[in-house]
Amino acid sequence: MTHNFGASLGEWNALVRRARIGEKRKYVALMVSSYANADGTGIHCGIATLAVDCEIGYSTARRYLAWMRDVGLIELVRKGNQRKGLSDEYR
Repeated sequence: MTHNFGASLGEWNALVRRARIGEKRKYVALMVSSYANADGTGIHCGIATLAVDCEIGYSTARRYLAWMRDVGLIELVRKGNQRKGLSDEYR
C-alpha cells in the first residue's frame, strides 16, 4: 500500500512557481524543497540554516516556516531536539 503524503518535488516546485505569494515567500518555499527527499518527505530544515541559506533574518525564517505550516504547504512530522542540534522534520 502506498501512501500519498503530499507533493513530489516536481509537483511542489510547479505549484510554488504558479502561486502568487510574493517573491520572498516563493524563494523561501523553493529553498525549503531543496532539503526534501524526492517524494516531498524528510524535510529537515532548521530555522538558522534556512536564514543563512536565504540570507534573511532568523525571525523572518521562523515566520515564513510558520506561514507555510499555517496555510498547509508543509506539515510538521517530528519536532526536533534543539539541544542536540536536530531540526524539525516536515513533509
